[in-house]
Amino acid sequence: MYFHIVKLLHNILKNFRSLKAKLLFSFFIFLFLTCLIVVITFWFETRQDMVEKVANRFITTSLQLQFMRKLEADFFVEDAINTTFFETGLSQTLSQRKKLVEKIEEDFNFLLSSKEIENFGVAKELIILRQIIEAYQKKFEEIVQNVRKKGFKGYGLEGTMRKAIHQLEEYKPVINLAQVLMLRRHEKDFIIRKEKSYLQKHAQVVSKLLKEIEQQNLPPPIKEEQTKILIEYANTFQKFAEIDIKIGVSHKYGLKKELSDLSQLIDKQNNAIREKIESQIKILPRQIFTTLLVILIIYITIISFLAFYITKALSQPISELSKSIHQVIESNFSDEVEFKNIRTNDEIGKLSKDFFFMYSKVKSSLQEIREKMKKLSENNVSLWMDFGMLKKCSQLFYPISTS
Repeated sequence: MYFHIVKLLHNILKNFRSLKAKLLFSFFIFLFLTCLIVVITFWFETRQDMVEKVANRFITTSLQLQFMRKLEADFFVEDAINTTFFETGLSQTLSQRKKLVEKIEEDFNFLLSSKEIENFGVAKELIILRQIIEAYQKKFEEIVQNVRKKGFKGYGLEGTMRKAIHQLEEYKPVINLAQVLMLRRHEKDFIIRKEKSYLQKHAQVVSKLLKEIEQQNLPPPIKEEQTKILIEYANTFQKFAEIDIKIGVSHKYGLKKELSDLSQLIDKQNNAIREKIESQIKILPRQIFTTLLVILIIYITIISFLAFYITKALSQPISELSKSIHQVIESNFSDEVEFKNIRTNDEIGKLSKDFFFMYSKVKSSLQEIREKMKKLSENNVSLWMDFGMLKKCSQLFYPISTS
């Protein structure tokens, strides 16, 4: 990979004719790589912040789910036996829980819209968790509706049931109070212990009371009234018991068991998602380090190649040019030493051509000077010879003239 990058840069730089273009291209590459490293580092930091934000949001959602279940437990302990709730239908616990459910829904929308969730590979698991929570929410609402329908003290089915039994207790002429008290006893035993055997005992006492009413020597309207009240009480108690059984005695029965099963699914799915996110968070710093290391190696490789190439492109031709100039000067522009012309298309090549042109001109001028000096020397020799002949002639003629 690095060899291909270096080869590509070498081919690109060869296409630039001027040294200025090569330097500008190298500077641009250096600037681009530096900016790229800064941008990638910033991107990794931003991503890491987003990952931490998503992870913290998921942890917050998990804590909210736990708090939601605490509020539900508080509802069963407090509001389910609070007459204000049955009278007004309002509950501070349920209102607080409703706001919490809305916040959880908002957190899920944020998490599912985040790209990091897809990067973590938990998008499908998160959707499944959301569906389980929705099913859990519906199941809890069903329990709340049944709790209100069942009622407490003077409200709901329990209120109707109490009203009917009080009518029987206060009815004149009085029916068998011992049997009525037995009804109340089986009723309370069922409410406390939640055992179906008390329903059978309760039904047996009702049948016995109906027979006693039928056998009493009372006017038919009174018998009908007592029978009507007793049957209404018995039917109401039966509905009360059915709803109570449907809701469940504990988390092992009825709707409470279904709610508990969904709660366990939520915990299981939630833990699986948390483990995946934590594993990805642990891997992320290693991925960032590896990526930055690879980029840094590429960066150093490219910068080293550019530095080597530009240094070589500058120093080698200049060194050869300087060496050639010194050789020419030291040889006194001798013909034995030729000027080495640097044949490149950049500024150094142009400078070499200019030096070669100057060298040619100087050499040509020196050659002319040598030729002229040679001719001058020859003229001087001829002149000296002529002068010697004149001198000899003058010596020959001088004696004759004297005599």
